[in-house]
Amino acid sequence: MPVTSKAPLAIVALATLLSLVVFTLPLTTLEAMTAALGLGPAQQAWIMSGMPLGAACGLLIAGAFGDTLGRRRTFVGGLWLAALASVAAALAPTGLFLIVARVVQGLGSAGIMACGLGLLGQIYEGEPRRRDLGRGPWRGRGAGADPRRGAAADWRMARRALGDRACRDHPCAERLGPPAREPAQPA
Repeated sequence: MPVTSKAPLAIVALATLLSLVVFTLPLTTLEAMTAALGLGPAQQAWIMSGMPLGAACGLLIAGAFGDTLGRRRTFVGGLWLAALASVAAALAPTGLFLIVARVVQGLGSAGIMACGLGLLGQIYEGEPRRRDLGRGPWRGRGAGADPRRGAAADWRMARRALGDRACRDHPCAERLGPPAREPAQPA
């Protein structure tokens, strides 16, 4: 029986948006972070590239986890990892701590991005899949989210807000789709 609710679509879209906001946030908060933590040019570069590095390193692994452990479990795990890393980044006492938190944010985002669309493909069937996934939020709208919003607030507050948002999305994500399937048994 096909799913007709748009809730799974909204949950995956919000989680994907969260990943994109985490990706772009340093663009507007780098100056404040530099002043607060006394960052040098090398640390600034690592902060800017830490999340993309983590996402790139974790994307294939997250896809493999999605295939063996289940897409929902991997998606929710990625959401939790991104949330905890965002809280850690907000509490970062040093530049190195913040860099590590950014890499971990990327690893969590990899779980979200690798399994989000696959999870929706697993949930929706037939006409709802064609209609909702064909013209959903995947058309670049999330990437157009205004990163300057983070500049209006303290950089730590912006990171806390990201962690809070991810934690609030988690209970909804737990209810996405069928339970995780069992790993395939070797023949």
